[in-house]
Amino acid sequence: MSFSQTIVAAENTDPLFFIVPKRDDLTHAQMGPGIKRVKITLYPFRWLVELLLATCPNLREIRLLPTYANRVPHIQTWCAGRAILITLGHRFPDQAQTHAYHRTRAYKKERAIFRSLTVAERQRLNQLVCLKRKEAEILFMYFGLRGRPSSTFTEICQRLNRASTSVSRVCCLGRAAMHFVSPRIPAHAKESKAHVLRLQSLMRAARERKRQAEKQVWRQKRERERQKRLAKKLGFPVAYPAGLPQKEYRTFERLLQPPVQRRLAKLSEKYPKRFRAVSLHFGLGQESPVFRRHAVIARMSGVTRAAISEQYVRARKFLKI
Repeated sequence: MSFSQTIVAAENTDPLFFIVPKRDDLTHAQMGPGIKRVKITLYPFRWLVELLLATCPNLREIRLLPTYANRVPHIQTWCAGRAILITLGHRFPDQAQTHAYHRTRAYKKERAIFRSLTVAERQRLNQLVCLKRKEAEILFMYFGLRGRPSSTFTEICQRLNRASTSVSRVCCLGRAAMHFVSPRIPAHAKESKAHVLRLQSLMRAARERKRQAEKQVWRQKRERERQKRLAKKLGFPVAYPAGLPQKEYRTFERLLQPPVQRRLAKLSEKYPKRFRAVSLHFGLGQESPVFRRHAVIARMSGVTRAAISEQYVRARKFLKI
């Protein structure tokens, strides 16, 4: 349902009775057979609709806010068997249908700020866009940025087309995003301030992930340079076993050193079981070396994993690595 279809005028001149959806409200005592048209000012709860149907037998129209258009099918189900018209509309249609009502001095000031953002503020806005946050989409529609028409929070709520989204929620997200991008715009509501803190925490986590990714790239680059230096020192290229964990790189490189190679030859003669545990673990003496864990070696040898682990530890002590 488009915004132009939400304002539906009734074809009668009966007065519109405004009712507040709060239990034991004073307006509930005034309901009776003389009421034919009702305007629910906030959320149309089921208990409220059932109360209207029970106390107003001559009811012909129920008007809701355009925000709660998703509730129309439910109310039509509850009103089955009675000729009741479900319409959508504002209390002041002339203001709701135009954009003039929200173009106040404060709105113009906020729009001017967003059309002349500083470098730091533009970076924060781009962060919202990169993370695909709906707050950025709300800002673009509210201020008419990036070629989009200026819209009210009510229109934005309808365009988002989310059944769980309300105007107050959209307003809260929009105000929080304004203050997050530009601290020159205050966060008015308590919920908006809390959402600003959540956005700030989200951005800190995103920056930390980016920093960790850059640090990982730097570590990998440093590791490749170190491997090149080792290959140049040994005089032959180092073929690392497939699936070798990063923490086992240094241990494998120590096995390639000449002193350790001499001790490895003695280990094969003196303790063949320990030598087999080390060679299978790192794939020594194979054309295509493959890293194997102790549990895999234990299944291959027909012994327990603890026995293979003990042989591996004693072999490392003998090799002094």
